[in-house]
Amino acid sequence: MSSDVRRRLYLVVATLLTACSRADPTAPVPQLRRLSAAESAWKEARLTNYTFVGTVYCFCLSAGQPRLVSVRNGMVVTVTNRRTGESESTRFQLPVDSLFALIRREARDLPSRLEVTYDAKLGYPRRISYGQQEVDAGGVIVIDSLRAEP
Repeated sequence: MSSDVRRRLYLVVATLLTACSRADPTAPVPQLRRLSAAESAWKEARLTNYTFVGTVYCFCLSAGQPRLVSVRNGMVVTVTNRRTGESESTRFQLPVDSLFALIRREARDLPSRLEVTYDAKLGYPRRISYGQQEVDAGGVIVIDSLRAEP
């Protein structure tokens, strides 16, 4: 085999191997690109005052309870249990901006365990599935009925 043919064969193999590694579905790059696009859409919407119904599913004690979350100036100000009507602590509830940070961390640490569905118009995460149930309880966060407030 001539050196020219060997060199071309080497280039073809190297190109194929590189393409295959980039197409790896567990690689965080595609998740981070989708995250970046969604976060840009969210920032362009400039929503600092909004409400949403959020539900967290995990092995936590009160998981699975839908909560009405009110955000003012980017901070969670009230959380109300939708089933009981009772006020709850705002301590563990995240505004949308903080969910982007959670997604970014999960995309880097456990990209194969991360699935996110973003809102097509506003970019906020409508559903986040992350973590490992057997290790860290994992979780699913669902956001419904996000509504801008004056």
